[in-house]
Amino acid sequence: MTSDVKSSAISQPTVARERRSSSLSWSLMHPRPISQVPRKTFWVAGRSEIPCYSCSPWKFYEPFVKLKSDLFLVLCNGRTEVRVLSIFLIEQYGKGSWFPEFQHPSFVDIYELYHVNDEIFAIYEYLDFSLEDLLRHSIRLAEPEIAFIISRVLAGIRFIWSRELNHQLISFQNIRLSQKGEVKIDHTSLPEAGEKTSADPSTLGTLMLQLMTESKETLARTGAEHWSAEAINFVEATFTASPDELSDHVFIARSSDPKTLTALCSMSNLIIDREPRLMGGFSKMWEEPSPRRMSARLTPRKLSLPPKLKAPESHSLPLRRASPWQYYTKAYRRELGASVVVACKNPATFELFAVKSIAVSEPNDQAQTLRQVRHENFLTYYEIFVCDNAIFTVSECMAISLTDLNESAIPPNEIQIATIIHQVLTGLDYLASRDMMHGEITCSTILLSLRGDVKIANPEGCINITLRSHGLRKDTEALGFVMLQLMERGSHPRGRLALEHPDRWSQQAEKFLHLTASSSAKELLWHAFLNNSPRKEELVSLVGCAQISSHIPFCLEGP
Repeated sequence: MTSDVKSSAISQPTVARERRSSSLSWSLMHPRPISQVPRKTFWVAGRSEIPCYSCSPWKFYEPFVKLKSDLFLVLCNGRTEVRVLSIFLIEQYGKGSWFPEFQHPSFVDIYELYHVNDEIFAIYEYLDFSLEDLLRHSIRLAEPEIAFIISRVLAGIRFIWSRELNHQLISFQNIRLSQKGEVKIDHTSLPEAGEKTSADPSTLGTLMLQLMTESKETLARTGAEHWSAEAINFVEATFTASPDELSDHVFIARSSDPKTLTALCSMSNLIIDREPRLMGGFSKMWEEPSPRRMSARLTPRKLSLPPKLKAPESHSLPLRRASPWQYYTKAYRRELGASVVVACKNPATFELFAVKSIAVSEPNDQAQTLRQVRHENFLTYYEIFVCDNAIFTVSECMAISLTDLNESAIPPNEIQIATIIHQVLTGLDYLASRDMMHGEITCSTILLSLRGDVKIANPEGCINITLRSHGLRKDTEALGFVMLQLMERGSHPRGRLALEHPDRWSQQAEKFLHLTASSSAKELLWHAFLNNSPRKEELVSLVGCAQISSHIPFCLEGP
């Protein structure tokens, strides 16, 4: 976040304030915010000042959990309440707050701001997951659920328009849901150039099409088979009508009951893996339980999930006895973890797929292995075809491999390497938790997408291990050589695990590299080298540059 962002500001010098306690000696050492006594209010929406204090928030909040989405959860009020803490940099004191000063049921509540040196600590409401979490875990929504979500987002957009406030970002990442079925827009993330905002009502139509897993073309062609006429008409109306006009549409008018999302949110909370990392004194809770404690636990019951809400682990992977080329059209062949044919569906869509041929005698065994390895840092497979004594796997199509990245004009920096290694280790830790190993971790089997996702290819080759520690070391040591190749191009993939130019890298990076030969993925994930690994967005420009400059080989494929 930069200081030139235009937003409602808390004027200075009243941006920060302190209150002394009755004991002068205590108050000089421990300045604290003014105690906030809730005032009775008769307005559900309007302007609301955000208190800002010139002291550290850690005097009043206790670190609790860091989630994989880089959210920090903190405890307050005697550990009875959980809130989110985010840190924003400012260039100089006196710029005020970038957070819009309003409250509305469709926006998260921002409770307090703390100003410390050149940083602002924002404390705001915690909602359990985002729409992006639902889609990433293949959770399909029914029409009433979509209608309620869209109605709450529309209510927020109408409020912004009616008060002529700065328009807010509208995306899958910042629309959040709670277990109670609340839907709120997280307006702590400011829109960047090209991103969808509340200024354009058609954002709702785009959002709704993605929730329906439809495009404008497929909705017009076959939408009537799956969706009501009201839903289809509402999508069309978002591209021409104003927010006020959309609020009168019958599709929205019949979606006012928050209980609509209760079952969806409760079940999603069980399915979505946030990969929490406990902080502070709570980190001891993360220790592996002893065998005695494990044996004393009750056997967990299996959850019976509704058909529409399937956990990723039990996700169905169809096995068809037919040729994949009855359903897909060949485009070109290239290396992505192995030799694959990049193809599109019949009829064509906006998505590409990677089709790989594998000669095996037992296709059912291969399919079972692929069903077992289902994780966001492993390549996602959609279906399997059996034809002519071979099986054809259909997976998502990634942009490049680390082999391509090593031939790019711009090498990755230390932060980008940490981001890549962190995602791979997360996948290996998941694999180890299932007593499995990959065995072929190389630059060619680690793939990257244009969105900065890092995924391990060829999960069908994963094997069960009996000597757990040996198997874990083999994968992490192989990852160490991958890291060495990223740090020093031209390094031999199985040479000596040491840097020729250690002066170019931090001591933490060098120590981490050496530890890959003797540590498990879980242990490495706690290393200080990965503590500051940024969001995957840091990799987007790197992947784009590699696509242009690495001269990726390919050949055209006939029909």
